[in-house]
Amino acid sequence: MFKRYEKYQNIVVVGPHRSGTTFTAHAIAHDLNRVAVDEKVFKHSNMSILSDLLSAGKNYIIQAPQALPWLQILLNPGDLAVYVERDHEAIAESYRRSKTQKRRKIPPAPFTPYQAFAMWCRTFINLPASDMIHYEDLVSHPLFIPKKDRRPWHYKQVDKTGTWYEKKKY
Repeated sequence: MFKRYEKYQNIVVVGPHRSGTTFTAHAIAHDLNRVAVDEKVFKHSNMSILSDLLSAGKNYIIQAPQALPWLQILLNPGDLAVYVERDHEAIAESYRRSKTQKRRKIPPAPFTPYQAFAMWCRTFINLPASDMIHYEDLVSHPLFIPKKDRRPWHYKQVDKTGTWYEKKKY
């Protein structure tokens, strides 16, 4: 599904929280046999650590929803930004369903889904390379698990092992 991304070095997956950025990063890493990096590695919003990851030359697939406003500064030539677009009501439902330790009012992020999309629309034309995928299209990926089968999962879980990963090599 994501073989078309092979030519890119690092791939940064952005979008509103609960839009599917974690799964998308793992799906891309799976298809390209690369390492998926979770946003916890750079403490969600430490752009200095994220910049170091992008400069390491490791060809990472990085889940980084909070990096959206900083993409123009962070991305290097040869990198790709991928925006995950998902229905805003589905995002709200996903957040209510998630097993986050701290329940917060929606939106759970520094910006709402509407604000995230508006930022993307202003940003993507200035990036080295960009793409947008729709959450609904991810159901055809071999790693995708239907929602009903994910109910007991941790909100960062991406497979049936019951764990979540800061870095996972595919």
